[in-house]
Amino acid sequence: MIDYDAHRLKLQSIIFAKGERKAQEQEAKVETPQCTHHRQRFTQTIRPDNPNFRGEAHFIVSACVPCKLKTYLELVVTP
Repeated sequence: MIDYDAHRLKLQSIIFAKGERKAQEQEAKVETPQCTHHRQRFTQTIRPDNPNFRGEAHFIVSACVPCKLKTYLELVVTP
């Protein structure tokens, strides 16, 4: 037989622990300093899975190095 009270208590403790972890993550996010986003342009090389592809391909990326925020601007493919 299932002990419903024990099972309910176990489930409530799991839900409460998950809520506590989420609250701690939110506090950690707030405490981190804001980045001023000094963006630089980089190229990110693409290695194709197709062995018959003979060209080169890369993304032009705008990225903030300190906070590792990246935005893909353009895909360049040369035959």
